[in-house]
Amino acid sequence: MLFFVLSGYLIGRMWVSDRPTPSLRSYAVRRALRIWPAYALAYLATVLLLSPDDVRSTAQWVLHLLLLHSWWPGEYVAVFPIGWTLGVEAMFYVVAPWLPRSARALGLLWLASAALGLVGGVLAPAASDPSGWVGPLRYSLPPLLCLFCPGILVAMRPAWLDGLRQRELLSLSIAAPALVLAVFLSRQE
Repeated sequence: MLFFVLSGYLIGRMWVSDRPTPSLRSYAVRRALRIWPAYALAYLATVLLLSPDDVRSTAQWVLHLLLLHSWWPGEYVAVFPIGWTLGVEAMFYVVAPWLPRSARALGLLWLASAALGLVGGVLAPAASDPSGWVGPLRYSLPPLLCLFCPGILVAMRPAWLDGLRQRELLSLSIAAPALVLAVFLSRQE
């Protein structure tokens, strides 16, 4: 969760703050070079050394290497379970340049994402279904964007937050999604 909050702040501030924004091309190249080589190496090592029998098809390789496995039922934790977080992170990189610059629009986006996250949590018992159809509802960017939003909000620093010091704001931005995640995970159990 902290990974997503920090990413929301670090990536979000490029797009929602008053700073000059980078070009889309340089941004995409820098983000791809930042996560993909290490992810691909870790994925390949996991497949070849630990679980070669878990890979069932070329399509599965393609899904995982393109970081799209969070969108495919049953694949979000297949083969390389921790990789789902980078799939969500990569999705955030794609949408970050189009984040709203108004606190009100971001707040609505946050609420919609939290609602989707809670729906995924309520439907969690179905996640044990072999088809894995709930995976995209729970482990993709739309329901998890609420975990990036506190960091984005800190990066935006709207005027109504001026009374809060940076430390208080960061604490609040971590505590709010922690509560949402706790509810989400308690529903899973």
